[in-house]
Amino acid sequence: MPQTTATQDRSAWKAWKQYCKSLKTSPWRDDPDANSGRDAIGHGRETYLLAGFLIWSHMTMPARGGRLVPQPQSAMNRVTAIRRIHDREGWKMVPSSALQTVLKGLLRIYVEENGPEGLLVRHKQPFSR
Repeated sequence: MPQTTATQDRSAWKAWKQYCKSLKTSPWRDDPDANSGRDAIGHGRETYLLAGFLIWSHMTMPARGGRLVPQPQSAMNRVTAIRRIHDREGWKMVPSSALQTVLKGLLRIYVEENGPEGLLVRHKQPFSR
């Protein structure tokens, strides 16, 4: 695994453990029936937990790149890291497509408050001839 991925996973896991501790639940989401949807109530609980983590991450993580607030995709990257960690341990979590509505809402709020240019990737301009 690349070093940057491992670093991102460690950081996300630390935040995930803190979030789960605040809710008095285990960070390991190891109920296959709930995660697959066979248990509808459990599936809703797991989806709600990940959606809450997405929102909580966006509210608590630091902004980077000269921005005032973090980008919503940065918070989604944390969720992706948690899903990757569970996957390595053999546990499938609820699909990330279940979080798309929440992510779109965060993006809409971000654009309303910061403008669409806040979502642009900031790179140095290439040298011209």
